[in-house]
Amino acid sequence: MARESGDRAFFRPERTRITRADVVSFINRCSDREESLYCIQRTRITWMVTHLAAGTHLAALHRASGVTTAQLTKYLAFVPPLDDEVAFRQLSEAGQS
Repeated sequence: MARESGDRAFFRPERTRITRADVVSFINRCSDREESLYCIQRTRITWMVTHLAAGTHLAALHRASGVTTAQLTKYLAFVPPLDDEVAFRQLSEAGQS
């Protein structure tokens, strides 16, 4: 059976296991940023906190992030506080559906 071009793994297709160091090294080689990306975990947390702040549904974020519920809850401490009026409006709108 012929394989489609999208069927092949994009990142190191010859490897059966990819480590964090492999990912960081790949990003650093491909990046035009002056500073290196030293901590992939920090990038992942920033991605999650950005989604939390934007109001991404928790179930969707939990599923996409692959972290435990306890870890996801821990990151809520880094989300900027929500304005009282915005919070009230969001709660009111949710109750009307």
